Order: sequence, then structure tokens, then C-alpha cells
Amino acid sequence: MASVARMAVRRMSTATNSTIAARLKSSSEHSQSWETYKKVSLFVALPLTFAVGYKAFFIAEHPHAEEFVPYSHLRVRRKAFPWGDGNHSLFHTDQHNVLPEGWVEGCGPDASH
Repeated sequence: MASVARMAVRRMSTATNSTIAARLKSSSEHSQSWETYKKVSLFVALPLTFAVGYKAFFIAEHPHAEEFVPYSHLRVRRKAFPWGDGNHSLFHTDQHNVLPEGWVEGCGPDASH
């Protein structure tokens, strides 16, 4: 009976040793991939994020509105809006939105910002 117990313990220890060895090998492979991920994040992703942010906020020009052309298929009002004078949309701003008749005086592409 004791020999059976010794064989079971010996088998468990060899299985455990091989499992531990496989885990250590896998762990070392993962630590190498983690280092690669860390380097790519620090030396590629972070500088690109700063470069795109700098371009977006300091270099890029904002597009200006074009001259108003009264096309018949644009800004069609079959029914008045249920608020205000019925001609302005709910989130209308004179600087960015044109009315069917054209820009409000002092706004649009001719206005100085």
C-alpha cells in the first residue's frame, strides 16, 4: 500500500514539475510580448496622439462657409417649425446655419470673425 502511495506522489510531483516548467516558459514569452506592447505604446501611440492633437488644435484651419446659392431642392420648408418664427430649426445658430432666404445679415462667409 505504501508503494502505491509513493508512486502516486512521484507521479504528481513529475506532473507538477512539467506543468510548472510549461507555465514558466509561457510566462517568459508573455513578459517579452508585454515589453513589446509597452515600447509600442510609449514610442508610437503616445507621440502620434500628441501630434494629432497639436495638428487639430493649433495648425488646422476651420472650414469657412461657402457663398449662398438658393438651390430649390435644399432647405425646403413644407410646414413651419412649431417654435419661434417657424423658420429656424431647434438648434439654429446664425453663424453656422443658413435660412432658405440666405444668411442673416452680419453672419455667413462675408462676416468678419
